[in-house]
Amino acid sequence: MNERIRELVAQSTTIEVLSGRGFDETQYTERFNKEKFAQLIVEECLFIIDDERKPEMVSRIELWKQVKQHFGV
Repeated sequence: MNERIRELVAQSTTIEVLSGRGFDETQYTERFNKEKFAQLIVEECLFIIDDERKPEMVSRIELWKQVKQHFGV
């Protein structure tokens, strides 16, 4: 998995306390928010194809390749 995808997974994951009856009994769980992850992926893609960042005209195929390369797929 590409490093940027790992960062987006981390941003989409929260740690929640399951129980906290004592110092030694506290349990935690990670919750992955799929909607947040999808939103972050879309934002990354839009950033890549943003016309202000790409003043030259680029073909759709080239943009597709850039998005694939960005995410390492």
